[in-house]
Amino acid sequence: MFVVAAAETLPTELAGRVDQMRITLPWGSLLRGVLGAEPWLAGTLRDVLRPDGHLTMLLSVVPRDAVPGLATLDEPALSALVGGWHDAGYRVTDARAATSQDVEESGSSWARRLAIPARRPAALLRLVRSTADPDDRCPGDRR
Repeated sequence: MFVVAAAETLPTELAGRVDQMRITLPWGSLLRGVLGAEPWLAGTLRDVLRPDGHLTMLLSVVPRDAVPGLATLDEPALSALVGGWHDAGYRVTDARAATSQDVEESGSSWARRLAIPARRPAALLRLVRSTADPDDRCPGDRR
């Protein structure tokens, strides 16, 4: 099954059935939700992913995007993002600057038009839904 839907309003019939999910170059409230690993988003995505389901995100932030408190996804911002998604119940398997190959693999014509990464930096995050309940971990546990 292939579904295209807004992350904020995923069909409840998908609960626990999704193997792979992608978020490609979000903006507005979805970008803010991703950057903050907001519970309304992280929980919704976690609910639809199967245990060990994969979530891939291609993200880009530049000053023009006017994200409060964040000009770009530099190393400290990427590290904070990784920690937020880990705390939300995901295992981070890859978090780095996106490459041209990542853009090609994403299939995003918009990413190609933005000339990522040549003219606009981006980050790639690959996450896996953790099978452990995030509330069972000790605070600060990043494993």
